[in-house]
Amino acid sequence: MRRGARGAERGTGATGAKGTFATDPRGGIYQAFQNTFDRSKDPFSSLTDYCTSHTAAASRKATDAAGADTITIVNLRTKLEQLEAIGFSLPLGNNNEMYRVFTQYINDKCGGIRGRKIDFQIVEVNSQSQTLDADRRAACIKATEDLKAPIVLNSTGFAGTPWINARQNAQANRINNGVVSGRLTPTENAKLLHFTEGGPYYEATRNVDFADEWFDAFAYANSSGDSDVWALADAAKKAK
Repeated sequence: MRRGARGAERGTGATGAKGTFATDPRGGIYQAFQNTFDRSKDPFSSLTDYCTSHTAAASRKATDAAGADTITIVNLRTKLEQLEAIGFSLPLGNNNEMYRVFTQYINDKCGGIRGRKIDFQIVEVNSQSQTLDADRRAACIKATEDLKAPIVLNSTGFAGTPWINARQNAQANRINNGVVSGRLTPTENAKLLHFTEGGPYYEATRNVDFADEWFDAFAYANSSGDSDVWALADAAKKAK
């Protein structure tokens, strides 16, 4: 995923090693974050391409989240285009095809993700069903339990109760463009955290719930024992 910088520079990062680092015009902690990783060493962090061809990991093994050679991603959607027949125009485009092209690009141009090709699947629900919420729950179960997808996408709306199963029972990661419902009560087994009004990386919401957990995850995700990253996270915590 792109990390939001607007420029790039060749120079010295936080560790003092030369490489390719992004320049964040906001400076401060934002630039300190950019300085924690060298874009030239990560096939998904290029400043000019979405991803670059890279060597597959040599010791890939199947896990509960991915196969040895594949990662399943599901687009879970309601067929909103069916509503046009009753007078609702929803020109959202063919998002199935958008995702297909996107995942094919990663597979063909970049060799997948460290040697694992994306297995893109589509699970759809009839928008005019008389049992729409139940159908959505069934679709969610298919995506997370039958297809065992660790990542479930949605960009056209998939309301109701199915996400309770996806997030709390199946423990799948959800990528969505809507606000998280308050009906989804906290659970200690959940694997997704959504900051609706702003996360701890903004000054106004520095003390939001789970801020410490976010900083710990931030440091872990952006380091392999890199002390500078841990120091950045610790400094941000102390500034709360």
